[in-house]
Amino acid sequence: YLSLGASKKAPPSPSSSRRPGGRVKAGKEKEINLSAMLRQCPSAVEPNKISVVEKYITQIDAVPDRFLDAEILFLSHNSLSTLAGFRQFRKLRVLSLAFNCLENFSEIESLSEFPHLQVLNLDGNPVTVYPHYRLHVIQRLPKLKTLDNKEVKPKEREMCGRVLREEQELLGIMFSNHLLHHKLQALMHRVRLHSELMAVTFGRVSALNRAELPTLAPIDTRRCLEYWDFESHIGTQERDRV
Repeated sequence: YLSLGASKKAPPSPSSSRRPGGRVKAGKEKEINLSAMLRQCPSAVEPNKISVVEKYITQIDAVPDRFLDAEILFLSHNSLSTLAGFRQFRKLRVLSLAFNCLENFSEIESLSEFPHLQVLNLDGNPVTVYPHYRLHVIQRLPKLKTLDNKEVKPKEREMCGRVLREEQELLGIMFSNHLLHHKLQALMHRVRLHSELMAVTFGRVSALNRAELPTLAPIDTRRCLEYWDFESHIGTQERDRV
């Protein structure tokens, strides 16, 4: 099913700005809806099947009722970055989204709402370059039988829990180190700024150069780091980037 319009290419990185088929993403891209393509290409529709490949579709909008019973969707080589709109295809069994622009596992998780989905192709999407990509998808879609033209094996299902827990622990350590690095940088900046202000205020060229230097309490860097809630100031986008 999924070989249609899904020839092998090197998968793009998550930060890639290229669209499928070599198109480079412009500053403001024109939206192309699935319903418009279905009107333009009536031959793309067969009983229980929709095949709209390489039309640069950016959005799955509401389609006429006569298309809602489709069980097979071929939407490879388009420009989809979200799966919003797929919910209308309640009978979906086979879905090819190869070489689109899906970047987040949260989008893939929305496919768990389809009770009959068994075959999925995500080849060439930015999300596929992440470590343990297959395990992430298999965990989110436990009924899946084929992923990217490869059978989902029982061993992969068994590995999901353990491997992804270990990955989550490592990511937690990496995130904590990232926060500590930024806190240390900010703390060093404040210490230097404090020293420069003292030099300007009480230095030789200052009007207060004869004033008695106040007693300075040493900065407790360990306590400062312990009580500084740096994490709460990080937004969702920054957290995802890290």
